[in-house]
Amino acid sequence: CTNDAGCPDGSACVTHTDGTNYCFLVCDTKSNCNINRSAANESNCSGSITWADTDQGKACVPPSGN
Repeated sequence: CTNDAGCPDGSACVTHTDGTNYCFLVCDTKSNCNINRSAANESNCSGSITWADTDQGKACVPPSGN
């Protein structure tokens, strides 16, 4: 993605630590991120990210390597 408009509803464009932009699910709590994930593969709801477009508050950040 290059901006939020390129992402599905409920997600936003985030610049990941690898330098690539991805659509991450916007969240309020960690439980918003893990509806379809196992406990061993949980995402975190984090505000410590770099938004590629508009600051949306927090987004689900997948575990490293996922």
